[in-house]
Amino acid sequence: MANQARLRLFEETFSGDLSQSFERLKTKAYTGTLKGSGLRSLCWKFFLGSIPSPDPSREKWIEAMQTDRAEYTRLRDEILINPYKEQQENKDLVTNNPLAETKDSVWSKYFELQELQKEIMTDVERLAMEEEVLKDEGTHEAMLRILTIWASLHPTVAYRQGMHEVLAPIYFILHQDALDLSDGSSPVMSLWDKQFLEHDAYALFSMLMIHLTDSFAPPQRPAKGAGPPKPSGVVQRCERLQNELLRDKDYQLYIHLQSCQVQPQLYAMKWIRLLLGREFHLDDVLLLWDAIFAEYHAAGQKTEAEGGGLALLDWIMVAMVRYVRQQLLDSDNMGCLRRLMKYPPVEDVRVFVVQALELRSSKGAAPQIPAVPPPQRGGPIGTPLLGSSPPSSSSAIPINGTSGSTAPTFPKGTPPKQAQ
Repeated sequence: MANQARLRLFEETFSGDLSQSFERLKTKAYTGTLKGSGLRSLCWKFFLGSIPSPDPSREKWIEAMQTDRAEYTRLRDEILINPYKEQQENKDLVTNNPLAETKDSVWSKYFELQELQKEIMTDVERLAMEEEVLKDEGTHEAMLRILTIWASLHPTVAYRQGMHEVLAPIYFILHQDALDLSDGSSPVMSLWDKQFLEHDAYALFSMLMIHLTDSFAPPQRPAKGAGPPKPSGVVQRCERLQNELLRDKDYQLYIHLQSCQVQPQLYAMKWIRLLLGREFHLDDVLLLWDAIFAEYHAAGQKTEAEGGGLALLDWIMVAMVRYVRQQLLDSDNMGCLRRLMKYPPVEDVRVFVVQALELRSSKGAAPQIPAVPPPQRGGPIGTPLLGSSPPSSSSAIPINGTSGSTAPTFPKGTPPKQAQ
């Protein structure tokens, strides 16, 4: 029954002009209505480029997905080696035994892999999430394999703490949308085949890490005599957030943060690396990711080097800083950092998407926003971790600064056109 309903939804969504179909999907992403649709994971595949779009050929969609799945199977067999199996095939015990000191021996590679996997699994098992699937041992094993393979293919960056928190939401939405196709179904339904959940998670994670690798990369050491080291890419992005974007849109707040000597990397580095994953409840994080990925697709899927990337994230961060502007203006250095590093609960994070689109499309200073009152004494100030229980309405900061505020009015149709 679920499979038939999904097939009907697919046919309804992608009937007629496909360019219009994708515009409607992007509007759903901007307004937070992809949730529970069964199409969210498919949209992410389109938005991030894992599946080509708006290519009208469904056969090419399936072909691209099958290619990715076959590649993951090959990588898993090649990288996740089994020395016991290799020992049976290779009888040369001089090099193929656990005590061999040869660096290229299968046992040396296996021991290196074990050290890497130990580090990864330590982080995966510490995921602070309430969603049952993300606490499942089978999920942890799949995440371990995905992160191990990705790290092995990117030795310069390898695995860094926090990557597991980027992977977890991807695995979660794929699991939500996955279907059991054991009884046979239309070929197009293979887009959601739960048998390949792990394969699809690796493909999506790899596409997303194209934009985040630089944020996790270790700082490069300058050559001897080359002068002071150049700030890393993630530090430069943090500085651009506060020293360029915020300065252009809210000069008063920018000057205050500068006078308080608030360094943007202290609060924004975590926001960028984890795509705001620790600032809000998982459901809210997914809403923000919907919009960020959709905007990337709308901009032509250009990388940062091409002047693109996940650019909407920058404007969402500007909106977040401005959202608590009055609290920041009333605080000193420690107060500002405390507020930004432990972001308060928010009734509806879609307000950040609306404001981000407006900020990006507007020229000059942004309009003033209503003051946001500080939390009541004794109320929760800390930010819920990804997957923690959502804040109650009594503790959440009102959207428009008053306790009786309602959710923001979202634009009808396509969101505001972005300035070129």
